[in-house]
Amino acid sequence: MIKHYKTIRSSLKEKNIYIWDVGIRCIQVFSHLACRGIRVKGFVTNFDEYVGNTICALPVISPEEFAADENGIIIVHDAVGPGTFSLVCGYGAAFRYSDAMQINEDLEGAEFYLYGTGAHAWKIIKDLKNRDMILKAFIESNPDCAGKILDIPVITPGDLSPAGHATVIISSESQRWSLEMLETLCRNGFKGDVYVSELLPFSDRWGLDPFLMLDLVAREQRKLFLCCEEELGSEWLHSMLELYGFSYTREVCYEGSEQRGLEDIWSLAEEDPEQSALLIFALDPGRRADIIEAAKEIGFTEEGRNYSGIQECCYNRAHLAGPLLYEVDKRLVFSLDYSPVGGIPGWAIYGNEEKATKKILVLGGSTSSEVYIPENWVSRLQRLCTEHGFHTAVYNGAYEGNMAIDELIRLTRGLQTIRPDIVISMSGLNDLKPALNKFEKHYGENEVEHWRRIELYMKEMTEAEGAAFFAFMQPINNCMRASSLDEALMFIQEGHFNRKTSSMDLVSSDDFYCNMIDRFHHRPGMFIDSSHYSGPGHEEIAKYVFEIIKGALA
Repeated sequence: MIKHYKTIRSSLKEKNIYIWDVGIRCIQVFSHLACRGIRVKGFVTNFDEYVGNTICALPVISPEEFAADENGIIIVHDAVGPGTFSLVCGYGAAFRYSDAMQINEDLEGAEFYLYGTGAHAWKIIKDLKNRDMILKAFIESNPDCAGKILDIPVITPGDLSPAGHATVIISSESQRWSLEMLETLCRNGFKGDVYVSELLPFSDRWGLDPFLMLDLVAREQRKLFLCCEEELGSEWLHSMLELYGFSYTREVCYEGSEQRGLEDIWSLAEEDPEQSALLIFALDPGRRADIIEAAKEIGFTEEGRNYSGIQECCYNRAHLAGPLLYEVDKRLVFSLDYSPVGGIPGWAIYGNEEKATKKILVLGGSTSSEVYIPENWVSRLQRLCTEHGFHTAVYNGAYEGNMAIDELIRLTRGLQTIRPDIVISMSGLNDLKPALNKFEKHYGENEVEHWRRIELYMKEMTEAEGAAFFAFMQPINNCMRASSLDEALMFIQEGHFNRKTSSMDLVSSDDFYCNMIDRFHHRPGMFIDSSHYSGPGHEEIAKYVFEIIKGALA
């Protein structure tokens, strides 16, 4: 059985647990409590427009209703500010998420194996030293590491007895390595208890959020289907869904399994995707990519929000399980070498370089990169150019988390090596997070003014090289003045801010940049999560950008 190394404090287990507010952060807290088998009673908000609704069939109540529950407590996301936390404490007993957690009591007195020998393994040993536990052995995937450490044996996953009832603690804090270790245990047939730090990263989801999809299942009475590749994952998922009253219509696995009595994923082709939801559990990223591609072929889509995964569920195989590797970049933290997929170091390439009469260089963040959807607005822009008779090569240098200053650095490299005719910057979202700015702002300069100034630097550099520059303030949905509950769950970080003075009020079209910030407001299906666009969203951006730049293509 998959369990968590940390879970709710024993003193809080018998309490009626509520979660604060109704934005992205409430879903994050809910998902991590649900993953630990902790029953949540509801959500508390002081926004009247949301009270009386439900999230995953759980009620949204007012602070006054919560105050009437003498056994109630509120769990608050760690990132919520001190002012908001003080406000919540005024309603009754409240705890930040991390303060409500403790080491899982199920580990007390156990004999255990510790997977990994890095720094975090020793932290776990220190945490558990006074709990009457016995460390039987370390586990290392590399057989060359077998031997002893401080007279404690070091074994490989294959040395564990599949039929035994052993307890394994995975010591890695890295989501990637933790899932890889768990997948190795499953591949070796291990059926004991495995303790992990997290099954889900405590951050915005990569792609479709599984708990937002479950909310749609509850509200729209959709059929729920499961696709689980590993028995350990299937057992854990069944337990979590049962706790919250979610029944599933059928479980499949990618190729089908006679031993487990499961059909293959193609058997879902007879179902109506619009009335369905597919929840994926697959530890191996390559198999996850197989499942996602099959699901899309039989009609499941990002914009329909009818498939999701417990693990990272982006669609681009090259990033999920392919040949692309992040490389350390001293000036930019990281870059990618796109050579294995027909690009060059730092740049993905669309179109035929040799036949191109115009070169287009694109800069931006993850919304313009290939990390989520390979057929994004950048590739679609190149296709539109071809359809209208323009011979172009498009060089995409957009990266996750990049701000305007990162774009400026990439531009200084690309101008001389690529020699573009047109430069496009599609950004803004990452620059509207003031804590992340890496470039000193002028006195009194707000985030939008700062972004605009860096964009002007890029314009001057580009035009000095004889190329045309186009800046776009990208579509952003977390700055709407009013949001439905569905929108709040998907886009709003924290309800307590003055929406009348949001970023949208600081942005206005002028003779320099094109303002797209509110283009997707209140339009379902344009986003797959809080920031990233669906296929239709990318298509609309591509068409808009093409109309703006086509004069420079002639």
